[in-house]
Formats: sequence, structure tokens, C-alpha cells
Amino acid sequence: MKLTPTVPAIYAKLLKAFGPQGWWPLKCKYHPGRYPRLKKQEAFEIGIGAILTQNTAWTNVERAIKALHAAHAFEPTHLLALPQNKLMVLIRPTGYFKQKAKKLRIFAEYVESLPGHDLRALKRSSLEQNRKDLLGLWGIGRETADSILLYALDMEIFVVDAYARRISGRLGILQHSDGDYDVIRKYFEKGIPASSVTFQEYHALIVELAKRHCLKSSPRCNTCPLLSDCGFGNAKSLT
Repeated sequence: MKLTPTVPAIYAKLLKAFGPQGWWPLKCKYHPGRYPRLKKQEAFEIGIGAILTQNTAWTNVERAIKALHAAHAFEPTHLLALPQNKLMVLIRPTGYFKQKAKKLRIFAEYVESLPGHDLRALKRSSLEQNRKDLLGLWGIGRETADSILLYALDMEIFVVDAYARRISGRLGILQHSDGDYDVIRKYFEKGIPASSVTFQEYHALIVELAKRHCLKSSPRCNTCPLLSDCGFGNAKSLT
């Protein structure tokens, strides 16, 4: 069965099923509708979180963030002053801690080079230029860069993570994109009015769908709010 739901239809159904999520994954602390202006340290923390969440679960990142807070590491100069071994111990729960410690130092050096040592200074530049600069940093790929742009800088860009790829594939959206990150991103961005708040909400809803229903193995298709639009789910329910 070939079904390809529209981007607005997916969003509407997920919003109805789960309600507003309102998060960067810091437990709703940075709800876009409630806290539109991040503080300097909060923006930097989101950048750190975006790097640490690579290839790990958010629960592991939370443990590392708590440890970094205890070490007062959410200023670029403070993080850079930490001995390498201590930094690796603090972020060890996230895995790949040697590489991530290097990524964090490079990112902190970059932020320290900005006016006021403030990541929010990037708001004065274009999204395209900021994305290019972030992608030029070792260890920052498209998903990480876009997470920083969307959540720390409130810029209008859609984040394509592993959940979005999985769900897009099962819904048939990848037939249009062949799996390329930026093609998937632009497909979603063109489907709904450009808004950082909407893109944040959509991303959060996709994560919620992936955690509740669209699991990597043993997906719970019969109770999924997108079942009527999903060829994968319909085929699975017939087996």
C-alpha cells in the first residue's frame, strides 16, 4: 500500500495525539513560547547538549550536564580551563567521551572568539553563514549545527535526526528525498509556514512518536496516530 501523507497532516495528527511538547530536551526549561530570550549561559548549554547528545540517549546527556553544572563549566572560559581528564570524566556517561571532549573544547573556543563570548552574537548573522561556520568546526555535523541554530539561536531550520529519518522512511517521504539530510530538511520546511517555534514543536512531536510507537524494532503500529497514512504500518498490521 502506497501512502504519502502531507507534512501539515502529519503535524496536525501528532499535535492532536500528543499535545504541545515545548522543549529543547532540557525538561521544558526553554519552552519557546514561555522563554523566548535565552540567557548567555543557557544558549551555550544548548550548544554543549547538542554535541553531547550525538550517538547517545538524552538520559545520559542529562547526567553529564548535571556534572558540568556542578563544575561551573557553562562559560566557555570555565570549560576550557578544565583539565582534559576531568572534562572526560564529567561527560563519560554520554560515550565517545575522548572525541566529545575535543569537540566541546573546539566549540568553546569558537564561542569564546565571538563578541562577549556569547553564542547569541550569531543572531546578527544570517542562518546560512552561521550554518556554514558551525559546520566548519570539527565534530559538528548537520544535525548538531541545526539543533544549535534552531534551539539556541531561534532560527528557522528543521532538524533531521535518526527519529525523523526512520519515520520519514516508513511514511514513504524518503521516496522523494533518497535519504539525503538536506533534502529531507527542506521537504519538511516547505510543507509548513516557516517558524522556529513550529519547527521546534514538530521535531519534539516526531521524537515523541518514535518513543511511543515508531520504535526501531517491534514498532507499535496498531495504536499509532499515523497508521492510516503509513504504508509500513498498514502492511505490518496485515502480517
